[in-house]
Amino acid sequence: KGRLAVLEILPVDSAVARQIDGEQSPEAIASAGRRAGMRSLWESGLERVWQGVTSLEELARVLGERAAEEDAPARTSRVAPAAEAVPEPPPSLVRERVQAAVVAEPVPGDGGRPRVLVADDDPQMRRLIRTVLEREGYDVHEAADGLDALDALDKGTPDLVLLDMGMPRLDGLGVLEEIRARVRTSVLPVIVFTARADDTEAKALDLGADDFLTKPVQPRSLIARVKVVLKRART
Repeated sequence: KGRLAVLEILPVDSAVARQIDGEQSPEAIASAGRRAGMRSLWESGLERVWQGVTSLEELARVLGERAAEEDAPARTSRVAPAAEAVPEPPPSLVRERVQAAVVAEPVPGDGGRPRVLVADDDPQMRRLIRTVLEREGYDVHEAADGLDALDALDKGTPDLVLLDMGMPRLDGLGVLEEIRARVRTSVLPVIVFTARADDTEAKALDLGADDFLTKPVQPRSLIARVKVVLKRART
C-alpha cells in the first residue's frame, strides 16, 4: 500500500479494461496487457540495445537491477519461439527479450530445441545472450564461472557452449581444455568470446574452439555464428 508500480503505457483492449475495472493485481493487468502488445520498460530498453541506440550498461544504470527484477510477473517455462502461439512468457524473459532482426533456424535437440550453455561471470552479458537466443527458440542454460560450467556439463551435454575466456575460479581456456580432454565432450561445439586484445583467440583455437567472438558481443553476429557452428556440427 502506498507503493506505485509503473508497468508501461497499456494498449487498452477489453481484456485489459476488465482487469483494471476489477482492480486486479499489477501482475494480472500486465499479463492481459502483454497479450494486447504491451512491453516492459526493460524489454523496450533491450530492443534499443539491440538497435545500437544505447548500451547494456546504460540501461542497467537507468533502470537498475531492482527495477528489472520488479518489471514482470512470476517466471514460468517457455516452450516455443515467440513467433508461435505460446503460453505467457517467463517473467524474467519479459524484461530480457530483444526484438531480433534475424530469424534463426535452430538445430533440433531435446524437445525440438537446441540446448546452449552460456558460461560468463557477467550477469548482464548472460542476460543479453540468453535473451537473443531464447527469442530465436534456443533452450539456454547459464553458468557463472568455469567450475559451474563443468558442473553443468556433468549433468548433461548441451548442443553448444558459449564460453567467456575471463572467468574466475577457472578461466575459459581451462574449461575448453577440460572439455576437449573428456571423451563425452571432445567434439562438443564451443564458441569462445573475450574482451582481451591479446593472443587469447589463437590459444582458444589451438585448444579446439570452433569459433570466436569479440566482446561486446553483437546479437546479429552471435546468432549467425551459432547457426553456422550448429549446422557444421550437425553435418
